Amino acid sequence: MQRAFFPKDNTLFDIMKSDEFKKLLATDASTLEGQDFIAAYYGIDNWVQLQEKGEDAGLIKDQADSYFYLLWYVKAKSNKDNIWISFYEGLHRHAALMITLLCAVFNPTMNVFEHNSLTGKYFRKQQLKHYKEDTKTPHKRLRDIFLKKINAPMLTKPFRIKCIVPKQRETTPTGNEVLEFTRKIIKYSELISECKKTSADNSTSSLLSKAMMNELSLCRKRDGVSENHALVMKNSFTFQVTTLRGKHESLMRANNNDDQRIYKWSDLLATPEWNNYVENPLDELVRVKFLDRLTEHKEDTLEAMRNPYPPYAISLKSMTLDVGTVTKGERKLDPRHYNAYDLIPRIVTILYAKATNKPMSSMIGDSTNTAIINFICRYGYATKTFNQNAVHGAVTTYLPELTSEIAYLNGCKGVYQVIPVAVFLMTLYNACFMFQTDKSVNMMIDTLQRFDLIPNLDNTTLLGTLSKWPTIKAL
Repeated sequence: MQRAFFPKDNTLFDIMKSDEFKKLLATDASTLEGQDFIAAYYGIDNWVQLQEKGEDAGLIKDQADSYFYLLWYVKAKSNKDNIWISFYEGLHRHAALMITLLCAVFNPTMNVFEHNSLTGKYFRKQQLKHYKEDTKTPHKRLRDIFLKKINAPMLTKPFRIKCIVPKQRETTPTGNEVLEFTRKIIKYSELISECKKTSADNSTSSLLSKAMMNELSLCRKRDGVSENHALVMKNSFTFQVTTLRGKHESLMRANNNDDQRIYKWSDLLATPEWNNYVENPLDELVRVKFLDRLTEHKEDTLEAMRNPYPPYAISLKSMTLDVGTVTKGERKLDPRHYNAYDLIPRIVTILYAKATNKPMSSMIGDSTNTAIINFICRYGYATKTFNQNAVHGAVTTYLPELTSEIAYLNGCKGVYQVIPVAVFLMTLYNACFMFQTDKSVNMMIDTLQRFDLIPNLDNTTLLGTLSKWPTIKAL
């Protein structure tokens, strides 16, 4: 290792800097011309004869076969195979490329690659999630790639790599260089791996930003976000007042446990379309059916008379003149509500799945997830004239496991921190549509994407930070 890491001369360094070696790295070995150049570089002078011999023996039937055997001859016969590359990062990707290009399953016991051992049967045995059966074998797929029938840039296009190349040591070695160098490489690899994991993993913030972008893109397919677009506000709701849990339970007993009759939250939140949506917020078809119901007019359901899909820009006019006066506590819904009814089910589902460490698919029909969505939309977000932070007594109906000591949203603990965080994020999202000059974008999307740049920001830290009292108090 001392000799490899700290050579006494620059022989290997000069080889790697040579034009011929650079040409070797850029060579497409899936082509016959590329294979001929590789054979010539490594001194396999009888490559043509070896190919003919392999063809006669039935070992080489196409370029994918010749690729495998060319590599075998380079490793077994060449005297110029003197540049060895050790991977300190990207090892799994390198292994995947090797398995693909050789159509070979790596045998860790025998430490060999057996040609054409990669089959559909092998994939079935691994019980891979979302695996789909292919009518073509892996080798036939690879052959079509080599013949340019299938475009596979990852296998055929040059890409940049970052290398640490040993150079001649000018000073006398002390004996600790290899250990010190290895420590640095390990640390460097750890940093790269952490960054890769963060970027590849669907973090809470990245999923939330994608959900918001999805809503924005759906709107763009229709009329777009426009502050000047006149929305026809027909649905209404009643402002909620502070109601203690004991008072709520008394009202429920007197009204046959019908909280809509008591509090008169929007009837949109009791439709079959809404109930289906909150049961499965990640299903686009179910969502679109609810949005169709949300955007239709009560007096005229013609498609041409529909409002566009949310999100909607928010202005002083849309919050005052467009919604009219408050009559006996009742008023028309404003753009904030429509945006929230579309987005809050997704925000809650993402936050709750992450908080419980469960896959998104398991949220379908989850009773707690559904209850949180309904509680926030009916009692938690933009439903009160003041004191938005107080927990409405109806929480005993929707989430009876929340203790009576929790009087304010910021007091929620554990997975129930989802509630104040969802309210907070929805408030910021709508605030962007209120105060941004350019309302065709939303700054919350970029903000959430940048959260991934914060080191060690896991889901627990995110929920704990955004649900703190100083944050919620600002609402």
